[in-house]
Amino acid sequence: MTLYDMRGSALLHPDQHCTHLILNDMHRRILHGGVSATLAELRERCWLLRGCHCVKAVISKRRVYKQFRHNATSTPTAPFLKDMVPQSQPFQVSGVNFVRLVFVRGDFNMKAYTVVFTCVVVHLDLCNGTTVNAFLMAFRHFVMQRGTASVLHSDKAVTFKVASREL
Repeated sequence: MTLYDMRGSALLHPDQHCTHLILNDMHRRILHGGVSATLAELRERCWLLRGCHCVKAVISKRRVYKQFRHNATSTPTAPFLKDMVPQSQPFQVSGVNFVRLVFVRGDFNMKAYTVVFTCVVVHLDLCNGTTVNAFLMAFRHFVMQRGTASVLHSDKAVTFKVASREL
């Protein structure tokens, strides 16, 4: 019968290679259950000096966990358009885009698209479709509330191109 198979109060030193092998085997046996589960399983068989610290160190050195330890990539911020950066009135230089489909509740349910006008401030408006006429109605509503924009940027969608020709 080996030390590993003994039930009792065997004491393991955290710096020994044998201890690291035992911890790796325990960790695999309990299906990668984590520090507390590995430590609980180990304490049924023997004792480990500085147990929690040693188990954390052994588990964190495993190659499997190093793959998941990488930092998530951050999304780069889009650069400002040159004519949006100088001081100007809100919405004097604006950008426009359709955002997403939403369902509007009321007397009857209706599908609507959100139109976003952005610059210093964000203006959200609902459109009853992605057609040119629907966008022009939302644009007229924007102009009535916020005033005429001197420059209007878009993502060159077909709706915006046709609306530009109609204006």
